[in-house]
Amino acid sequence: TWRSMLDERVTDSFVSHIRDVFHRRGFEGRIAEVQDVDTAAAHSALLTVNLIDWRMNAVGNIDCTFTADLQTERTIRSLGVFSGVAFRWMSGPGRFGFSEALDSAAEDAIRQLYDAVEKTGMVPGAKSGRNGNQEKGG
Repeated sequence: TWRSMLDERVTDSFVSHIRDVFHRRGFEGRIAEVQDVDTAAAHSALLTVNLIDWRMNAVGNIDCTFTADLQTERTIRSLGVFSGVAFRWMSGPGRFGFSEALDSAAEDAIRQLYDAVEKTGMVPGAKSGRNGNQEKGG
């Protein structure tokens, strides 16, 4: 159905943004979308993201808000709520500008997520991007 196709595209896009931002911030591990949560948690850290909002708000800015939990074999930790915003009018006209604003809002929130993951010390390969590896704009 239309809704399931849209949900799949949003999921794929968001996972791609997470992968890009985490690697730019210095993450050295593998990032993959998982379907079998029980198996994944037994072998590596599992980051669960609940996308709450990723859309244009009433004043025309793009909001991206989600919650995240981090799970390992021994523990589950709530990382909190993350929110990013992008000014739609700064991204240019038309659908390409809109797409760029969506990307910017998501990446803003995901940078905050990476910092929270890195602070936990629960994920091997997550290192601080503050040692010369920090991405532009981060």
